[in-house]
Parts: sequence; C-alpha cells; structure tokens
Amino acid sequence: GGSSAASRNLVWAGANQVVISIYGSSSASNNLIQGNWIGVDVTGTNPLPATVGVGIELSLNSSNNTIGGAVSGAGNVVVGATQDAIELNGNCGGNLIQGNYVGVDATGTRGLGNIYGIALLYGASGNLVVSNLVSSNLYVGIEISGNYSPPTGGGNIVIGNKIGTDKTGMFSIPNGSGIFVLGGSSNQIGGIGLGNLISGNNGTGINIEPGPYTLIQGNWIGINSSGGLLGNGGDGLFASSDLVQIGGGVTGQGNVISGNQVYGIYFYGGTSNVIQGNFIGTDLTGQLAMGNTYDGISLDGTYGTWVGGTNASQGNLISGNGTEGICIGRYAPSTNVTIVNNWVGVAAPAGGGLGSVAAQTAPTSHLPKMGEPFTEICVSFDNTYGTYPLYINAIDTACPPAPPNWIADNVFGSCNNSPVDIPNGGSFGWSGNTLISPNGFPPIVTSGPPAPPAMTLNTPDQVGIGASGPANSAMSGTIYGVSPFGSAWLYTPLENIPLNTGPGGTGAQTVDPTMSPLAGNDLLSCCFTDPCG
Repeated sequence: GGSSAASRNLVWAGANQVVISIYGSSSASNNLIQGNWIGVDVTGTNPLPATVGVGIELSLNSSNNTIGGAVSGAGNVVVGATQDAIELNGNCGGNLIQGNYVGVDATGTRGLGNIYGIALLYGASGNLVVSNLVSSNLYVGIEISGNYSPPTGGGNIVIGNKIGTDKTGMFSIPNGSGIFVLGGSSNQIGGIGLGNLISGNNGTGINIEPGPYTLIQGNWIGINSSGGLLGNGGDGLFASSDLVQIGGGVTGQGNVISGNQVYGIYFYGGTSNVIQGNFIGTDLTGQLAMGNTYDGISLDGTYGTWVGGTNASQGNLISGNGTEGICIGRYAPSTNVTIVNNWVGVAAPAGGGLGSVAAQTAPTSHLPKMGEPFTEICVSFDNTYGTYPLYINAIDTACPPAPPNWIADNVFGSCNNSPVDIPNGGSFGWSGNTLISPNGFPPIVTSGPPAPPAMTLNTPDQVGIGASGPANSAMSGTIYGVSPFGSAWLYTPLENIPLNTGPGGTGAQTVDPTMSPLAGNDLLSCCFTDPCG
C-alpha cells in the first residue's frame, strides 16, 4: 500500500481469514503497511458482504514494522473483523500503529465495526499506538494482554488516540469498552500533552485487571474534544491491580474523568495505587459540575492507596459527582488509605490547572454534587465489620500507620448544612482540613493523639486483662486459660471494651471466672485502641 489513492489496496477475505499477515522471526521487520482499505468497498463507506477474521496481524517476534503513518492517507481502514482488526502477538516489539481508522469508515463518521479493535497480545512489548481513531468495536477498542505471573509483555505506549468517538471527537461511535489492560506491566496510557480521548463507549473507559506499574496520565475520559459531556456507560476507570498510577503532581499529568455513568474511578482490590492531580466530576476549568453518576472515587478491598499526596500539587479536585466524592469500603473494607491535599466538593480557583489545583489560592465557593444531599467522603465499613476496625485519621496527628486511613489537609465543601459530611466509620481526625460551605462553617481542628493505654496486672488467681488509658480508648484481644480442673483449654475473645477513663476512673478490667490460671504465667493476647485507631 501507500498514502495515495493509486497505491491503496482494497482487500477482504472470508470469515476467520487473516487479510495481511507478517509472520516470522526477527527477520520479519521494517515492513510498511499503509493506506489499505480492509472490509469496505471502493467508496470507503460501505462494508463488503464478506467478513474477515483478522485485518492486519504481526506475530512471532515481528519488530519495527509500521502500520499506518502520520501523513494524510497513510492510515489503514479496517472494519468487519470477526476477531481483531489489528493484532500483534508473540513477543512483537518496537512496532508503530499510527493514524488508522479501526472500526469506522474512511470518513471517520460512521461505525462499521469489528469484534476487537487493536490488540497487543501474548508478550507484545514496547509498541507505540498513536493517533488512531478506534470506535465501533463490539468488545474493546484497544486491548493489551500479557501474563501476570511471571509478567510478560509490557512497556507499550498508547497516546493521542480517539477511542469511542467520531473523527472530530465530538460524537459517540461506541466501543464496548475503551481500553482493557489484562496482564503485562509498565504500560503507559497517555502523557503530558499526549492524552487519549476515551469517551462515548458503552462500558468502562479504561479497565486494568491486572496491570502493575500502569501509568495513566493526561487523558480525557467522559468528555468530548470541546470539553462537553460525552460519558462512558460504565466507570471512567476501573482497576483491580497493584501499583497503578492515575495522574501525577506535574501540570498536565492529571486526567479529566467526568460524566461517566457509574464511578469516576473504582478500585476493587489492589495495593499501593496512587490517584493524584485529577479533575473528577468537573469540566476542564474545575468551575462547573459535570459529575460522574455515582462516586467520584470508590475504593473496595484496597490497601495502601494514596488519594492526593504530601505535595500540594498532587491533590485531586473531586466535585460535582452524583453520590459520594470519595467512598471507602462500600462492598469490602479498605485499609491504609491516605487522603491528603485534595479539594472535595468545591470549585477550583481561577487559574487552577491539572496537577496544581491545591497550590492555588484557596477557593471561595462550594460546588454541589448532582445528587445532593450526599457526603463528600463516606466510610461504609465501621467497627462491626472485618478483622480490624476502619478508622479515618488526620495524617498530621502522628497516629500509627496501620491499619488506619488518613484524611488531612483537604479542602471540603459541605452538604445539607452540616459542617462534617462523613456519616459512618470509626474515629475521625480532622486536623488541618479546611471546610468551605454556604453557611461559612469554620475549619475543624483536633489535637494530637493522647498517650496509649497502660496495661495493669490482673487480680491474683484470676484470668483476665486490665488497662487504663485516655478517653475514647478501648481494648481488644483474647484471654487464654484452662478449665477449673485443668481438663481443657479455654479462651474468651474481647472486642473494643471501653476503658473507664472518667473522673476518678481506674481503667477497665475483664475477668473470666470460668477459667483457672495456667501453670506459670497467664497467656494473654491483647491490643489497645486509642482515639486515633
């Protein structure tokens, strides 16, 4: 093929057939596939009656090939595939996929469809997918699939594509979902000035399950090319993975994730994930609500997630969403969540940009959610659920790092004329947070944590646990002993027994009269919970 009409091939084949295939070892390299129309007639607008299996396939270590190109006419049109429109599989690396129309006609305005769009499979690594129009694919627009353990495949870069829209980026021509990462590691989706437009899809915008070290930056997810609403039908971004970074602290690294029909960002499981510098539920300016239908961010079953960061520029703007701004543990408990330096439920100040929101002048207006009244932050699992209680604490109160979650140095809007809109959970610390509300509630500040409880000795010849400590403290654990005649082991579990710490209080002591002491020292297992959790 080539970039001119005269050099274009008009190609199609029977069902389950591969139309163009480069198959071989590393010697199958440096090939150019350009300007071909696969699956359409000579007008480029009507599908041919016979379908194809795979449109263009590179396999078995094929490397440094180009599919499409940057000049006008160099891109291929690939429609009607019953499998993948463009497929790289078997350790293919260093290939360029650029400027193609995948699933749409030659005008870029009509969806003709494939089953899958662009697929990087079975160890494909180090490939660049840039400036393609990928729409009207039944299941997924762009799929990256590799092994998770041991990891194979990865290091692919997906930038500057329109996924789920027409060529203008203004109107929806939906894929089933936008981008799906399934295994492999260290893939990059977007970048500073290189983001993808991932909008108008029937399902999720980006799906990561799993994809450790995936970097997602600078993308517009749920808005059109002019910044108006063009939401995805599912979550803006769903992840069930470790070590995913969404956004960053440098201007331009943050994503705009707004107008999606479920959550903005939803993590189900995963450890050490980072969400920074994003606009979630607003327009590009941060001044107008363009909320996701439900939560801005929802975390279930996660550990060690950071929402925001210790630098002001790492904070997220999370406003205008239909239910909670941030929800922790609606369906499964999440621990060690740190929520720092975010703006929740407020409008960004004039001049505030992605990655630098919290570094600007403090806001003066509350940006309400679509579904008022709801909370800015909701903690659904409290002390009655799970092995550990779930606590929300301020990071600057020096509370122990496990297992609590931390909320500190955020700016909050207020709903329902309430100065604090966090209805559930355990013990709450609010040191350093600023509250903005229509009624002008002042900031809420708490002092640092009191000293931990001190353990006291049990009454002689009895089995139990005793302690004294500051207000709002509790003790939990297990008392071990034997039956009065020494014939059986006994144990009594304790959970969150409040310490008697009022005036003249002597602490609390729990004794089990059915037990006798063990020979030698009593065997005790206990822990203490102070107001910081």
